[in-house]
Amino acid sequence: MSRRKPIDIPANIQRLIDARGLSVYAAARLCDISQPQLRAILLGEHEAKLSTLRKVAAGFGKSLVLGTPAGNLFV
Repeated sequence: MSRRKPIDIPANIQRLIDARGLSVYAAARLCDISQPQLRAILLGEHEAKLSTLRKVAAGFGKSLVLGTPAGNLFV
């Protein structure tokens, strides 16, 4: 049985990961995606990049979430 090496997560990213999922903002930071690019992704203009963000979240064993005033929205 192989053991997975723990992922070294910077503190500023760690704060964006909660029990429910990986924040889209944290995933974007990990992928070097700017805020304007992220806005376009969330508006549905870049489905391939949204898929990449979902894969990043899955790598942490989390769902991709967008925090809203009404609560978390799973993306």
